[in-house]
Amino acid sequence: MSPRWFSALAFSLSLFFSVSLAHSAPDFKTSIILDYKYLPSGKSQVTQQVTLTNLTSQIYASSYQLYFQGELPKNLRAFDSAGNLKTSISTGSPESYLVNIEFNQPLVGRDQTRSFSVTYEGQPAVQKGQIWELNLPKISNPEFAQNYTFRLQTPSAFGQPAYISPPPSASSTLPGYNVFTYPAQALSQTGVVAAFGDLQVFNFTLNYSLQNTSSQNEQFEIALPPDTAYQKVSYSSISPLPQNVSADTDGNWLAVFDIPPSSPLSVTASGQVHILAQPDLHFPGNISPDFQPLLQSDDYWPVNDPRITSLSQTYRTPQDIYNYVVKTLSYDYSRLDSSSDRLGALGALDAPATGLCREFTDLFITLARASGIPAREINGFAYTTDSRLKPTSLKLDTLHAWPEYWDQNSKNWISIDPTWGRTTGGIDYFHKFDFNHFAFVIHGRDSQYPVSAGLYDSVTASKDVSVEISAFTAFPEPSPRISWIAPRQLLPWSVFPASVTFSNPSGVALYNLPLKPNFTRLKSTVSLPETIPVLPPFSRLDYPLDLSFSPLTTFSAKSLSFTLGTQTVKYNVSVKSLSAWYVLVIIAASLGVVVIAAVTHHLWSLYFQRRLRRDSLRW
Repeated sequence: MSPRWFSALAFSLSLFFSVSLAHSAPDFKTSIILDYKYLPSGKSQVTQQVTLTNLTSQIYASSYQLYFQGELPKNLRAFDSAGNLKTSISTGSPESYLVNIEFNQPLVGRDQTRSFSVTYEGQPAVQKGQIWELNLPKISNPEFAQNYTFRLQTPSAFGQPAYISPPPSASSTLPGYNVFTYPAQALSQTGVVAAFGDLQVFNFTLNYSLQNTSSQNEQFEIALPPDTAYQKVSYSSISPLPQNVSADTDGNWLAVFDIPPSSPLSVTASGQVHILAQPDLHFPGNISPDFQPLLQSDDYWPVNDPRITSLSQTYRTPQDIYNYVVKTLSYDYSRLDSSSDRLGALGALDAPATGLCREFTDLFITLARASGIPAREINGFAYTTDSRLKPTSLKLDTLHAWPEYWDQNSKNWISIDPTWGRTTGGIDYFHKFDFNHFAFVIHGRDSQYPVSAGLYDSVTASKDVSVEISAFTAFPEPSPRISWIAPRQLLPWSVFPASVTFSNPSGVALYNLPLKPNFTRLKSTVSLPETIPVLPPFSRLDYPLDLSFSPLTTFSAKSLSFTLGTQTVKYNVSVKSLSAWYVLVIIAASLGVVVIAAVTHHLWSLYFQRRLRRDSLRW
């Protein structure tokens, strides 16, 4: 009887290595448990536990074969309960290897079993800043093993998975480890892609080149990367400082600069961003939007086009729309080398093989809005180490576009990336996001404004966006500042203008600040808001205060105080502000005394004159 050779799945050390299961004899049952175990250092150890069962008395097995394509794993060893097994390696086609494992004793006899193990070094995890990333190849031909289980073991020190695709069929824990279990068939089309950790940290520097070509002073706006449910931003510097920073209805932070006539201005913004893979459901800026503008048609989002409305009857949920876009459009890498025009949703449907990230995004937004789902576009930076798997396409500064849709259940904007869902060959960018998307601007009410950092015109070609993985830095706790401009003078019954300013001098935004004004013997005709929703970094809000007071409180102390968040400032109205009124009061009082004195003198004069007349008559 001739020996029969078997081949079992083995993982390799690179994304580019595939592993296959060669033809297995039907007269043997093969059971495999493959443990891919990571050490806290990031190194991994692969252990295949193989059990062969002889189903016939007519055939026996004396060896077992493993087939590797790519680089041969290091430190490969095979053994059973009796000790090490002899292995030999032969080279097949280029970069393919056949490992033959000889049994110490042939497997002879019906229902006889043989268990042995194969171990070798696996693909290491990659630490990027605060995150551990794993990227494992798929399992080829798992059907040749009747029972096949894959177990991924990660150290507890890695943390919980921020995302893991595909999702495991079960998860459990061992001392010091988290265990994720898959049936082999679940990995036959795509490998495991996972990231572990709470957040990723990037340092960034953005350059904005502005030019005032007019003959008079002009104000220019630039968009600074804002806080979102997926990111928290801290600015270490903005040079020069803007006149003000405001938040628009989409959540963009718009910085305003005054530029003299016919003059350029270069603005540099630097800081750090902390990026989450899952949205912060308690993000204070995540209030329910005014939905109507986020359902409207736009140049690139023709919601009312007949083709769009027809498709929206079939694809009505965000996931259905995502799946349709991923399956329908293809990424055209050839368009990356040119200044490609934005095609919009209809252009994407007309030429589905020529898509870039903008076309994937525009088509999703248009179909979502046509189905009554508020949707918007994000432009920003995409951190990628593989421009084929995770391409970017807005400009050389590694800019990218992706959509968000409003989830009514969680009351949150949900980011997805159909572009990378297509180019990565099936990684799920719908249910879980990643740590590699840094939002610069939000396009909700306008598909083109504001302009993203990296897309401002520059006289000379330059790299305007620099984003690098960095060590974690705790953001400072910001505090607002309160100041006021007192009226020059105060008079009763009259209203005199004043103002109060609430500012944020720090590089971190402040949110939902309760405001409580208190006026002591003063009145204001202007109502202040009860809450300030957001104070972006380096921003200020000015409110008028039309002040007056009653003459009955002329010589009583007057003050006003403001409590904003935890900050309270009290201002006493200075005597100088009331000096004109005091002078008038003194003059009026003096005049009153003079008048009283004159009247008194006159009355006494009349009295004495009458007495003199009376006395003269007696005589």
